[in-house]
Amino acid sequence: MKKKILICFHNYYAINQYIKDFEILSKQYEIKLILSNYLIDKKKELSIRKDISKANIKELFIIPFYEKKMTRSFFSIFKTQFFIKKLKDKIKFSEINCCLADNKFFIWNRIIIEHLLPKECLKIGITHEATPLPLELFEKILKGEDVFDVTKNVHKLRSDTKKEIKKNHSLIKKISNVLKRFMDTILDRQIISYIFYGKKFNYKKYDLKTGQETDPFDYRISFVYTSYFFWNKWYKNKNVFLCNLFSSCECNNDHKKKILFVSSGPLYVKPLKEIDPDHKMLDDQILNISNFINKLINENPLLQKIDIKHHPRSTSENIELFEKKLKNKINKHLQIKILSKDEKLTNLSCEYKVAFGTLSSALLDLKRNCNKIDVFCLKSLSVKRFGDLYFLKLFNEDIHFYDDFKNELDKNNETYQVHSQSVNKFNFCDLINDLISNKF
Repeated sequence: MKKKILICFHNYYAINQYIKDFEILSKQYEIKLILSNYLIDKKKELSIRKDISKANIKELFIIPFYEKKMTRSFFSIFKTQFFIKKLKDKIKFSEINCCLADNKFFIWNRIIIEHLLPKECLKIGITHEATPLPLELFEKILKGEDVFDVTKNVHKLRSDTKKEIKKNHSLIKKISNVLKRFMDTILDRQIISYIFYGKKFNYKKYDLKTGQETDPFDYRISFVYTSYFFWNKWYKNKNVFLCNLFSSCECNNDHKKKILFVSSGPLYVKPLKEIDPDHKMLDDQILNISNFINKLINENPLLQKIDIKHHPRSTSENIELFEKKLKNKINKHLQIKILSKDEKLTNLSCEYKVAFGTLSSALLDLKRNCNKIDVFCLKSLSVKRFGDLYFLKLFNEDIHFYDDFKNELDKNNETYQVHSQSVNKFNFCDLINDLISNKF
């Protein structure tokens, strides 16, 4: 009989990057998948079910956690609890051998991990992306400062509360915030949880600081160096692994003729008349992008095409204007193609000789899915949002950080290489097999 793996991910977006690995694991294990309903509509659910069917995952459960986007109401709180209660009839939690979860922060994760799963179940924390820490704080940890001291004022690893500007909310907003806190901390985690499970699920010491956990998982796995570095310090240099996901790349860089530009950021997803009415910001970006493209063409005349992958929420107006302006700035012999918003970059990496764009997880996905692609992050597109330390977000990931203000590789990144460490990367599937075998 196959051993059983339960996967609990709060955000569905991460699933796609694991499909091939889950397909490999499903040959040895029976896999069940639980997601929250965050941003999942009927169309997205069908897409998810189609994707996981490739991995031979037959059981998918979607927790009705949110009512609309990221809001919760009295109704949705009760709905979540009733759903989990019924889930016990559909999943024999006592038979689960291993659980992969991306947090213990949300109450549905806590109930499953701490109350429903057996104590002998192997519980592995998964970190999908780079650390969300403000980069000036990550820099301190990178340089050797104590991780607990550096993060003592953060909220969900995303903001430094010492630097936050207190907002002067209206009375209605203040009352609304108090009500939300009451529903979360008192109604959901204490009253209703006690009625359903005979125990409370109050926030623990570091829950709100990390947005992940207070009590450590048995093991934690990261796929990005910065998150590995952070959690390795948090776990005191034990039981944390840096892994590679499956890559089927067998391409040859010498024969590629295409460039990929990946756009991101508010400039493409919000109406320009609201954020850039005179198109000054867009024109500046177009100039920087076109200069870099022309540089690539001059250095490699074999390059003939450029594909552009815009953010899924980019407006059609912004896309059309971007393409029109870019055509006027680049080599006229270069063919331009706008990729579909639904196109998955993980399936396209091997088509390109060079990919570039602003700092984003998309650049990392391209690099990890192809061994023969050169990936560049442009400083001009990244520094406004992430600051001068922008390169630390994807530090030590074999991505070229290019200072296009000076037309050279960013020398600041080079100075930080003294802080990089050579870390053995494990194959994700092999590691899961080893950890389960050692446990059972």
